[in-house]
Amino acid sequence: MLLLFLRAVVAAVYLLIGSILSMAASLRLTMLVFGSDYDIFAVGNIWEEARTRPLRDAINKTMPDTISAILTAGLGLAASFGLFAVVPLVP
Repeated sequence: MLLLFLRAVVAAVYLLIGSILSMAASLRLTMLVFGSDYDIFAVGNIWEEARTRPLRDAINKTMPDTISAILTAGLGLAASFGLFAVVPLVP
């Protein structure tokens, strides 16, 4: 569509690349600001504990606390998305 509208390959490619970069940047910023990547909870805590004890012991000590944090965050996210199914969207 861009090629037909602009009648220029280079302009269409630049616009496409700009859109992709913009989307990627906003998604990455969202992950950094809101912490939607829950793996960070587990891996960060495990590596922190692994500095002072063996890896297996660090995993065994860290995972129960980490799982509760991930579960709480996941339930909060699920509840907020669940509201979209309940709340009527009227333009």
